[in-house]
Amino acid sequence: MTVYRHFVTILPALIATFLLSLPASPSTAAEISPGLHAALQHASPEQPLPIILILEAPEEVPDFVRQRGGKARASLARDLRARARAREAPVEAFLHRRGITQVQSLWLIDGLALRATPTQIAELQTLIEVRALHLDEPAEPPPVEASFAHFSPRWNITRVGAPQLWEQGYAGAGQVVAVIDTGVDLAHPLLGPRWRGGSNSWFDPFDGTSEPDDFAEGQGVAHGTAVTGVVVAGEGVGVAPAAQWIAARIFHPERATRSSHIISALQWTLDPDGDPVTDDAPAVVNGSWGINAQNSCNTVYRPAIQALKAAGIAVVFAAGNAGPQAATSESPANYAESYAVGATDSLNRIAGFSSRGPSACGGGIYPDVTAPGVSIVSTDLEGGFASVSGTSFAAPHVAGVMLLLRQAFPTAPVAEIEQALRAAAVDLGLSGPDNSFGHGLIDAPAAYDYLDFTPVPELLAPETDALVDAGEVTLAWRQKPDSFGAPVENRVLVALDADFAQPLEWVAATSAPGPERPTAAAGAAGAVLLAAGLAAAGGRRRLAMRVVPAILVAALLFACGGGGGGSDQDGNLGLVVVIEDGEAEQGGDENAEFFPTDDPQVRTLTLTGLTSGATYYWKVVAENARGSQRESEVRSFTLD
Repeated sequence: MTVYRHFVTILPALIATFLLSLPASPSTAAEISPGLHAALQHASPEQPLPIILILEAPEEVPDFVRQRGGKARASLARDLRARARAREAPVEAFLHRRGITQVQSLWLIDGLALRATPTQIAELQTLIEVRALHLDEPAEPPPVEASFAHFSPRWNITRVGAPQLWEQGYAGAGQVVAVIDTGVDLAHPLLGPRWRGGSNSWFDPFDGTSEPDDFAEGQGVAHGTAVTGVVVAGEGVGVAPAAQWIAARIFHPERATRSSHIISALQWTLDPDGDPVTDDAPAVVNGSWGINAQNSCNTVYRPAIQALKAAGIAVVFAAGNAGPQAATSESPANYAESYAVGATDSLNRIAGFSSRGPSACGGGIYPDVTAPGVSIVSTDLEGGFASVSGTSFAAPHVAGVMLLLRQAFPTAPVAEIEQALRAAAVDLGLSGPDNSFGHGLIDAPAAYDYLDFTPVPELLAPETDALVDAGEVTLAWRQKPDSFGAPVENRVLVALDADFAQPLEWVAATSAPGPERPTAAAGAAGAVLLAAGLAAAGGRRRLAMRVVPAILVAALLFACGGGGGGSDQDGNLGLVVVIEDGEAEQGGDENAEFFPTDDPQVRTLTLTGLTSGATYYWKVVAENARGSQRESEVRSFTLD
């Protein structure tokens, strides 16, 4: 009997060990994370373990979000909840039959948080509805590194160039950051007025409190309050003083934090008020924390980060304080979708504590960028201030600059803002990206210029003050792409005066090039028919024209980025010239100017029905996808 009882006692552990030894695949068993695997090895047979169960799904949450990219983010949250309920139902029924009734939905990652014994975990691993099982791991607030009072307490704000964008009118107005941390001291005079307020601006998964508060950690600093101050505090303390903040508590002064608390906070940011009609999600989420397991890739948070990014929310993480050794990255900062920030000091040296790369999730450059993180003066409890150090306080500099750029370029995708910060960063350390500084120290004005860059159109033909013999002329110019290699929209402006203020009576202004194009009826000052010649792939496009009292504006959007001339049969008329294999073929006037129409950046526009003896002025306006415009020089031509 004793042997039998002993066997019954160890049977669950034997079963669990056997199942854990099986190869994980969709047809056999769900994947067991390394953390859960280790916990199972040390757990007693009937000891409930906190776990996160990931459900099988035909499409993962980020893909689901991307396919609905046109929907409001709050509507996405509603759809994700509904999607999760359908998938969770059979698993929850199974759990209830096993006596497990305390189950939390983590719909942003297709997950459930619960407690289960090793025996129950072994059973869950065999369900076809289950894809993976993770330990619901404990987490702690990151340490605040030793600091000293800097002789210039606002040096960090100047270093990232924030005041230069303030002078241009970009201080973060209309933008919201979500700080996921210990909390925020609402009573601080530099933070209280910047809280968005209302029931959708604070999330407390522990006590359900209705307003933000904070507590001092072991180092005597209110971590979340100091982080928030670097992002939005006024009086030169924060990067984006006109922005607002919301916050979620993931660290409690007395209760343990687990991964499920953090994931529930991340999913709250997608729809803080729970109303699918309103879009109250933040522009940026700041996470100045990480899992204290260096050089590891814990993927439990990854679907949440991917989903937020797919929904257009930037996610910034502190790189960690495990330096100076190499290969000290931590999750979730080391995900490809996260934006990891290392720390520099006032001499632009990498902080000794700043975690180094490469990333344990894929081996890429880590961190992405660096920002000031040593001796940073920020807000603290009771209206006070503290000098703090750590990558925790480097990350909010990047979050703040992102808010400035989002205000300046409200239609810019998150990926473009991230790329602008990388490309415009000040290269420090080894030449090029490295695993200490990443791509370098962030530079807000340079990132602004990168996003704003629109190449000035280069006018090619006709030359200014040209005398044109024919009754038509082909305008040609070169338009380079923007910083991201994307095509730029052009508008061609034509007028009878150099100030583009002389009114003309335009009677006809719509057509595509072709042998049977409509003619223009003459107005008081003549009429002009415009046709765009696009030789790319031999294709033709119909142009929509707008008539303006003083100026004719032809809106030309070249999705392929170019267009050159062609013969009459190809739709180009008059002065069009084609250059092929070094041979020039002239279609029209023997005095036509030659321009390189084999260049995909060359664009043309043919004007016909012009008035003899008149002088016309023209210029080209370029506009990138973010609304930034540049104008070419003004040229003129006269019809003989």
